[in-house]
Amino acid sequence: MKAPANIASGRCPSCTRVYQKTPAGYIMLHGDFVLDHRNEILSLIHHIETRERVLDPLKRIMWVEYQQEGVIVTTADIPLTHVIGEALLRAYKGDLDYHFNEAKVLLFVCWKR
Repeated sequence: MKAPANIASGRCPSCTRVYQKTPAGYIMLHGDFVLDHRNEILSLIHHIETRERVLDPLKRIMWVEYQQEGVIVTTADIPLTHVIGEALLRAYKGDLDYHFNEAKVLLFVCWKR
């Protein structure tokens, strides 16, 4: 079935970010605690994404990358990146840093414990 001619087709902003592989946020998790509790931490992160996505379907995790020294989680939404960083700090303490790129369209969250 074809869409009516007056209906524009396309991707939502979040799907476009996923398709183009251009995250709005990076959450970098480092430290021995991360390595020892990786599954628990990722479970918390996915729980937050699920909760936030109910309120706004554009808030999503794009991918999770496992590295020898930690984990990198990418998101399609800057506020989601911030919410996850704050939740990690509340739940597990540690050190949390935020850095925007120059254009303020990309947020880097570094959490270490």
